[in-house]
Amino acid sequence: MAEGTLQKLTTAGIRRGLQEQIDAAPQIWQEHCQEEEATTKVTPFAWAGAMPQPREMVDGRRIKGIRAFSYDITNKTYELSVLFPREWFEDDQTGAIKMRIAEMATAWAAYKPYLFTQMLENGGSAGYIAYDGNTFFHDTRTEGASGAIDNNLTSVAAADNAIPTATEFLAQMAIIKAKMARFLDDQGRPGNRGAMGKIRVLIPPEAEKDIREALNSTLIGNTDNVFGRGLAEMEINEFFTHSATTCTIFVHAVGSPQKGIIHQQRTPLEIVTYDQPEWMDRNDGLLVTLRERFVFAYGQFRRMVKHVFTT
Repeated sequence: MAEGTLQKLTTAGIRRGLQEQIDAAPQIWQEHCQEEEATTKVTPFAWAGAMPQPREMVDGRRIKGIRAFSYDITNKTYELSVLFPREWFEDDQTGAIKMRIAEMATAWAAYKPYLFTQMLENGGSAGYIAYDGNTFFHDTRTEGASGAIDNNLTSVAAADNAIPTATEFLAQMAIIKAKMARFLDDQGRPGNRGAMGKIRVLIPPEAEKDIREALNSTLIGNTDNVFGRGLAEMEINEFFTHSATTCTIFVHAVGSPQKGIIHQQRTPLEIVTYDQPEWMDRNDGLLVTLRERFVFAYGQFRRMVKHVFTT
């Protein structure tokens, strides 16, 4: 076994350090995902419709069925494998090897937020399908007696960079909230009543100043900011793209168990170190591997609205 730093670190310590750093990293997706566990590679996900409307029983019972949707969620396998050269451990006098191992944890911890972001940004594109067969963010869809549901919105922002002012943001949030409150279930009843008790807004870093002001300032344009103050929790997502002509935000009603995105895990994160002397002699280094089986999938489209500000 390599002498020096490796003996001081111990491979068990490396595994523990990686796990601790990964667990401590910010995971924005966790606040937005409906957590599910899988026991097979492909999980048939049954998405039941809403309960029928109660009625006065004046002529006996009327037994009604529940609208059912079913689609398969296939788990995926993700891995990261890094060979740390043996001489790094033998010659390290500065603690740099610890920093390199920490970088491995950082790279892994950032991957789920990246995948989650891709689910959002691509949710209106062909192939990114919700359980009803439409793209997740869709201009018009109907489910049973729901009427038209539009969770793919656009408006104009005055600034050249498409970033909404606090006033523009609040004006659109009023529209978004009203629309979400009117999203009906497949029985024709308001479908977001509980979920809208807690709202989170995902934004790109460029929009932080104005949207933070909108959600926290006492006054906006010399007017009492009764509507905006405390309206939602703001989350900055550095993985979001931003251009000079568009600024996209996502509004998510997260006050109920059913959410817009599903995180399904099949196998928890596994951290393995290949530190046997014969292995290290043959490969002249220490191999560290990370592996996890999970998948992000689209959930309840009523819970989330995509809004694009354009110039």
